[in-house]
Amino acid sequence: MLTVSVHFKSHELPWKLFTELQSFRLAGQLFTAGAVYSTMPLLARIACCLLIVTSASAQPRRLAVSYVVAHFKQLNGAFIEIEGPGNPASTYLLSDGMVQMSGPICTLLMCGDAACNNCGSDVSILDSNSGAGISLRGSFKGEPIRCAGNEALMNCNPPSMRKIRTAGILRVEDDHGGPIKLVLEVKKLFLLPEGP
Repeated sequence: MLTVSVHFKSHELPWKLFTELQSFRLAGQLFTAGAVYSTMPLLARIACCLLIVTSASAQPRRLAVSYVVAHFKQLNGAFIEIEGPGNPASTYLLSDGMVQMSGPICTLLMCGDAACNNCGSDVSILDSNSGAGISLRGSFKGEPIRCAGNEALMNCNPPSMRKIRTAGILRVEDDHGGPIKLVLEVKKLFLLPEGP
């Protein structure tokens, strides 16, 4: 008798999980997709294992930034893909529906003619109509996704205004009734070809 001791959240799993998995071995015994489907108690015990196997093949939902901004409450925690130019800015959604944009933030040293202040900013993909956007968090080519420099020159990773496609987990950062910031925890990021 085979005993499997694992924790699981749901006994009800879609058939799609099993159509992608022809067979698997557990404790030296071979199980086929048909056998799994017809053996519900066993299915319940190994549900977490199947979810781990199939989650690697999950595809993000490709969405327009405007759609994400309009439906952020429903999409919080979703695996999504967006694209557009990276902007050195952060945006916040206010309770009255207005959008507040924040550009680079700099120290306030009195430098005279020299550029001596340290400046930094998020990289965001903005909706061209409303100005609302999604800040990117993570790394690209081994470096943090951000803009840094001084009041005369900012360098961004990825490069500022370069069109990018990125996928990740959407997070809604809510300051307890204050401005809401939409953040994408980046899992993949690609630079798209330049041109018209």
